[in-house]
Amino acid sequence: MCHVTPLSGGRMFRWGSKTHVMGILNATPDSFSDGGMLIGSCISVPADLTAAVSVARGMVRDGADILDIGGQSTRPGAERVPEQQEAGRVVPLIRCAVLQEQVASGSGVRKE
Repeated sequence: MCHVTPLSGGRMFRWGSKTHVMGILNATPDSFSDGGMLIGSCISVPADLTAAVSVARGMVRDGADILDIGGQSTRPGAERVPEQQEAGRVVPLIRCAVLQEQVASGSGVRKE
């Protein structure tokens, strides 16, 4: 059985049809992958947003089928940030990536 998710432009994402590759882009100031150098505490600086979208584009170009864009640190001992701050980190990047057709849609999942 293959589950599908509708995408923009009439495309379909077919779950279970192959092994999918996920690119992970951390929009946190304490990211384990880049030490917070790519994105500051909020993606309000155009240069940060441009750099982040460029990284997302590179992930897709290199074969990522899915992008996981996170705005809440999951490192041990990390303090939770308010939802508004988390949204401020990820929503501009998701919107820009969607507009540039790098991702189909985005949603955040908070770990309890």
